[in-house]
Amino acid sequence: MPLVSIIVPVYNTAKYLRKCLNSILQQTYQNIEIIIIEDNSPDNANVILYEYEKIFNNIRVIHNPMNFGIATTRNIGLENANGDFILFIDSDDCISSYTVEEMVSLVQEYSVNLINFNYVTMLGNIKLQGKRQRNHPVMTVIEDMESNPNLLLNKSGHCWRNFYSHSLIEHLRFPDGVIYEDNAFTYPAFTKSKKILKTEGIYYFYRRNLNSITLSTKMKPTSKILDVFKACDYTKYNCEKLGTYQVYHETIDQIMIANSLIPALTATTWLQMKKEDQYLLIQLLYQYSQRHYNFSKLDRVSFIQKKIQEEKLYQLRIQYLQKFLEKNYIEESESSCIERAKQILKKYEKKY
Repeated sequence: MPLVSIIVPVYNTAKYLRKCLNSILQQTYQNIEIIIIEDNSPDNANVILYEYEKIFNNIRVIHNPMNFGIATTRNIGLENANGDFILFIDSDDCISSYTVEEMVSLVQEYSVNLINFNYVTMLGNIKLQGKRQRNHPVMTVIEDMESNPNLLLNKSGHCWRNFYSHSLIEHLRFPDGVIYEDNAFTYPAFTKSKKILKTEGIYYFYRRNLNSITLSTKMKPTSKILDVFKACDYTKYNCEKLGTYQVYHETIDQIMIANSLIPALTATTWLQMKKEDQYLLIQLLYQYSQRHYNFSKLDRVSFIQKKIQEEKLYQLRIQYLQKFLEKNYIEESESSCIERAKQILKKYEKKY
């Protein structure tokens, strides 16, 4: 019976932590090790973790001496994982009781090293989508990524949406200390797996946390948004390290370009800024994306056009961004764009 390592980073989620841990402990599949990395959380997570670790011998808690961030914390989990398979769960989320059992069964039935599955979104304790019952037939399909690299454009970068063979991701890691870190790990994993099993089955319950770091970046100016560029570059770096970039370079480049727009798109929501600073910042961020990721116009990036056609909200965000770009367009070098953007952000980070 294969051992499954479940990696759970914990930071400021005590409110939901018991529900997360209980969903793992109630799995119908028993050969599980639960690796919890407590990232110097300011709440009472330690009290809860001590209680669970004392009772359950398959739980191992690692305490970070300081707050390292989720990317480094997940890497610590990977370094300590002994399982044949890996599953990531965020500590405010939970999984169905049969998730691990069905993942192991599907891996063995189809002889794949990565399964991509569906999830339910929750706001607080309210489910925003339905869920299927166990053993209800679901659509599964083997996707040959190597024969059709464009399949990668249909994938989400969330690392917790997948069940991984440990051998597949043996040397793959998240970029330390960086937010928007998932893409830099998940897309390279897809490229290495070559063939994956996609199932429409819902196995994961994702909680939209109003206190999350990524959501807070949308609310107030922060230089952490510049991490997106590091994550994009690390996506390419990981593919090069795995030896897959040459095959997948066109699709990986498309994904990096689309993700590199996140800072400029996000900055349009920072209403605390003076308009002249906001216009300048957005143009600096956008121009850096253009220069560093080598594209001219948005309508020439097919992945962006695909997202515009399929996602109404994304279409509106792009249209809003374009209005900002119509104002006083500037020409700067790559390094100058970043330095001037940091100067603007520094002014507002002190206030907010």
